[in-house]
This record gives sequence, C-alpha cells and structure tokens, in this order.
Amino acid sequence: MSVTKLSPRAVPAIIAAGAIGTACGLPILSAFFPNNILQSLEWDAYDWRLRRATLTPTAVATNLGTIYLDEESIGFLSNTLRVNWPYPRQVHGRIVRELTRQGAKAVAFDILFTGLRPMDAPVPAANNGLEESDDFFVRQLQTASNVFIAEGEKAEPAPIFAAAAAGVGHIITPRDADGIIRRVPPVILDPLGQPRWQLGVLLAAKDLGLDLARADISQQRIVFPKTAGGELVVPLDAHGNMLIDWNLTTKDSRLMQANFGIIAGFDLARELEGDAGYENLLAEYVKQGQPDFASKHPFSGKLFVVGSIAEGSNVTDVGPTPLSEHTPLVATHLNVANTIIMGRFIKPLGMTGEIILLSLLGAFASLLAWRTPVVHGALWLVGAGVAITLLSLQGFAHYRLWIPIVNPIVGGLLIPFVSLVSYRVIFGEKEQRRIKQVFKRVVSPNVVNELLAAERLSLGGARRSITVFFADVRGFTEMTDSSHAKAEQHVKDHHLMGDEAEAYFDSNARDVLATVNLYLGTIADIIKKHDGTLDKYIGDCVMAFWGAPIADEDHAAQCVRAAIEAQRAIHTLNINRAAENERRKTAASPGEAVELLPLLSLGTGINTGIATVGLMGSEEHTFNYTVFGREVNLASRLEGFSGRGRIIIGENTFAELKRHAPELAATCSKQAPHSFKGFREEMITYEVPWKDSLGTTT
Repeated sequence: MSVTKLSPRAVPAIIAAGAIGTACGLPILSAFFPNNILQSLEWDAYDWRLRRATLTPTAVATNLGTIYLDEESIGFLSNTLRVNWPYPRQVHGRIVRELTRQGAKAVAFDILFTGLRPMDAPVPAANNGLEESDDFFVRQLQTASNVFIAEGEKAEPAPIFAAAAAGVGHIITPRDADGIIRRVPPVILDPLGQPRWQLGVLLAAKDLGLDLARADISQQRIVFPKTAGGELVVPLDAHGNMLIDWNLTTKDSRLMQANFGIIAGFDLARELEGDAGYENLLAEYVKQGQPDFASKHPFSGKLFVVGSIAEGSNVTDVGPTPLSEHTPLVATHLNVANTIIMGRFIKPLGMTGEIILLSLLGAFASLLAWRTPVVHGALWLVGAGVAITLLSLQGFAHYRLWIPIVNPIVGGLLIPFVSLVSYRVIFGEKEQRRIKQVFKRVVSPNVVNELLAAERLSLGGARRSITVFFADVRGFTEMTDSSHAKAEQHVKDHHLMGDEAEAYFDSNARDVLATVNLYLGTIADIIKKHDGTLDKYIGDCVMAFWGAPIADEDHAAQCVRAAIEAQRAIHTLNINRAAENERRKTAASPGEAVELLPLLSLGTGINTGIATVGLMGSEEHTFNYTVFGREVNLASRLEGFSGRGRIIIGENTFAELKRHAPELAATCSKQAPHSFKGFREEMITYEVPWKDSLGTTT
C-alpha cells in the first residue's frame, strides 16, 4: 500500500487549518461545558467591560426610584413604631399608602409575603377601631392597584396578598457557572404553561404600557405589543435569559431615593397631624439638603423598587454581580426595569458571529506566523489583541455589543500563531541541517552562517545575476597518459603478474589522484575563501559561481580576485614542486630513475550574466545547488579558450569590474574578437594579468 507524502508547503496550511478549527470549536465547547477556564476568563472580561461602561455616564430611566431598608431606617422603625424585622405587614402597608398619596406610578416589593401573621399588632382604623395588620396591607394594595409583590422559586405569596396586588413577579436569579448573577429569565412558564414574569419586567411593562397577555414568547426573544401601538422586542440567550445591563446601584444619584424610615415617617406625620404634618416634615428634609424632596409630591409618577440594603444577618439580601461581590439584590430589579425601559439590551455576538471572527483572526495570525519574522509577528499579534480589546470595550460602552475578548485572543490569535511558529522552529532546524549538508563543502563558513541567519531562503529555481568561474588543470591528461604508460612499463620490466600488477596500478592511480586533488583542492580553498559557491568538479575542471545563494553586487570582482589568487597559488605550488624535483635529482645515484613531481598549469574562464540558480536532484536521494544557462556555457567556452596560465573574462564581467573595481579593470587587456561554439556573433574578451612585470607572483 503506497502512502502519499505530504508536500512541505502543505504542512503549514494543514497546521493553520487545524489551529483555526480548534479555535472555532471553543465557543461550541463553552456552550456544552460552560465551566471551563476560557469561559470563566471571558466572564471576567465581560464584568470588567461592564464596570468600565458604568464609568461613562449614560442615560437611565428618569422615573426610577428605590425605597430601601438600611440601618438608619431600622433604627427609626424600632424607636418610633416599636417594630423589628421581620416587620408587621402594616409597615409595608404604610409605605404603599404614602406612595399612593404621592402619585407613584408603580411599586415593586422585593420582599416575600409568604403567609399571614395574625400575631402582629393591629393598626388604628378610621372609625377609632383596630384593623388587622395583614388586612391593612391588603386594603392598601387594593387601593393602590399598582403594586407588584414577589415570589421565589419555592416561596409563593399568601393568596390574599397575590389577589390584592397588581401582579406577582418572580425574583429568581440564576447564576453563571462562576457564581455571578449576570442574567435573569424575564419569564418562567409554570406547569400549566402560564407565564410568571420577573419583578423588574412587571415594573417596566407598567411604565411602557406593554401588553403582557399578548406577549409572543420564543426561544430567542419576547415580543411585547404596546397598548399605545408598536412593539418591544427583548432578546434572549440560548437558555431563555436576558442579560442585565448592570448600570445602576441602589444609591445611584440618578435614582429617586428614600429609605423605609422616611416613607413611614411621612405616613405617620399625616396620621398624627394631617397634611400639615407631612408638609412640615418635607420642609425639614429640604433644609437638611435633600433636593429630591423640593416638590410637594416628590414621588409622583415614579417607579419604585422596595427592598433591603441593610447588613444585618436577618435582613441582608446581597449577592455577587458584575458590579461587586456584595451587591444588594434589590438592584437586580432596578437594572432589569431600566434595561427594558431604555431598550439598551446587551447583544452577544453569538456563536455564528464568534466563529466567523475566530476564523478571520486565525487566518490573520497564520499569515503573521508564516510570512513575517517572529518578533515582528509577535508585535503585530499584540497590536491585534489590543485592538480587539479596545473594539470590544467601545462596542460594549456605546452599543452594549458583547464582542468576546478571550476566545479571539487565545483561540483566534495565539493558537494559530504559536502552532505555526513552533512548526517554523522545528522546520527551521531541519532546514538548517539541510542547508549545512548542501553547502558546508561548497561555500565558506561565513556564507553558511548567512544562510542560516536568513529569515527566508529560496533555494528553488530562480533567476540571478551571477559570475561563473571555470578553471581547468592543464597537463592532467598528458600526466595521466604518461603515468599509465610508465606503470605498464614498470609492470612489464619487473614481470609483475595478477594481484601484484593490480596493486601497482592502484598505487599509481592513487598518486595521480593525489596530484590532481592537490591542484583542485588548492583552487577550491581559494574559491571558498572569497565567498564563492563551489558547484562541482568536472574531471580536472573546477566550476564555481558568485552571487548566489547570497546576493552580492560585487560578485564579478570577487570571482576575478579569486581567479588571480588561484593562478598565483598554482604558480607557487609549481615552484615548490620544481624545487622538490631538483632535490630528488641531486639526491639520486648516477643512473637511478628519478620519480619527478608533475607540474600542471591552470586555464581560467569567467563570465557574468543572468542565469537560473537552484537545487537540482531529488530530496530522497541527492541534489546539487547549481547554475545553468547561456552565460554559464560562455564561461565554459572562455575556459577552453584561455590556454595555459591565463584568465579570460567576458565583456559583461569586464563591465562589472569597471563599475565596482575600476583599478582591477584598468589592468585587463582587450583581446581580438573570437567566435565560440554555440554562439553566432564574435565575442570580445579580456585577459586579466596575474603576474607583476618580472613575471613573479605578487
């Protein structure tokens, strides 16, 4: 069974696709497993945005108010009415009676009235009789006809109170997996399918004239018809909850505020002294600096939520919300009502929108990771993360649009970026080993270091401006023929047979090879010294080039200088070998055959131009970094034309020398035009001198 090998170019795309797919799976994961660390971080980020949004003043419902039970009002009720918590129903009846006299538009009690309390002290009646505390409260509810009372999950109000109230609203506050209250169910359907509206929703419906009986309830939204025409749409999450715009606290300066003691005090003043008693007390509050009481009926037209903000263990009703760990839960109903009245609903981006955002960010991060230097990509990544955070912050502050922060940064940016950068590191190490393997024997160490330090390399086929060098060791063929003839003669003269003859021939071949390697190695070392790329050995010929894989505009001059040094090195080598030959002759006995070292020369051809450069061969077997093209062929022809001990360069090379090394170009001598095989026109060539005027090396 054959296995298809992945193309190296396909691997990054597969990694990027996998990373983006993983990122897009995060919203789905949170939908099924909400208690995960990324979702918890997103909730924290959501709470931070919400708290930041409260720092920017926004319009709130101008007719909202709160009647709160605090430590001051507890003291007043204890000292004046001689009552303690849980208060007799007459206390709540007094609050309803006073707010009704004031013309309050609606009142919502965040207090449970679960049963009757016949043991409570009665209330003075109008006929100088007494009225039961519960009956007094019922009568005030009936008179007001605009009071809503609360029911809990397992705590229903006494039927007599439920019948007298304008409505019963639930105060169920589900918490997210991290324990924070961020949303409420606006409506809960009982076992018979009847809606149980949230307390704040009842208050908002009263203010806006919403027809609750004709509300269209679906999984995604609730559509309320308005009695005055039109409709209001409340968006819901996947669980049928409405996100609360936590914008108000119980003592927010934008709210009408009063405590239990103030309202009960107003009612008591009317009871004892009539309206004059009320007006005198109202004037006293104005003197004390309470501007809310400047009008004669300060509570007229207001929507009030009544509840506790006190810290006592019996009256404490607090919970964790985005605003704080200990938010009085009476604020829940204020914020629910305000959210609906102002129509400022928090709109999550939604799973589909989030997946699209994650896909776009993942593609962006993948391009950064693969196309830019790692440090630059990381800086862009940080900038993108900051931009997402600012966009999310502004979108929430101005439009209450909940654009996630954590999943886009972690999933959309970090996962694809880190995945591809990790692959680049692993692949880069493999690529460096490959580069070392290819180039360590053909270029100088500093060129290898440049290759390894490069962010991106193109070792495939590419057009480059290069200078090509061919150098042929002259005399090698004659030396080989002569050496072989001498070996045959030696075998014949000494009557060598079989293995002895083969051993002598092998020894002779090793000597010949050692000689040519000495000359070729000398040339190769000089090529690498001048940062050239050693292409190949073609028999007794060396091929090299400059200008690739590392671009160098001075490649022609580099090549010519290497050729000059190579000629001088061969010249010096021959001088030393000639001296050794003289020593051998002197040391030999008369008539003794002397084995002399052969002296070889060098012919060099150089040409400059555009050629195709790249790796040729197979990844599975072997490959060579080489050049080919017209200019390469011409360099080879120039080498053949050069003869012994000469350096011949093409016209393009001479032009490059004039541009980058004029002092070197000035030494060159122009040759007569010459025809070369494979080229139609005659070519102008130049000879580069490499000896001084005395003919010795310099």
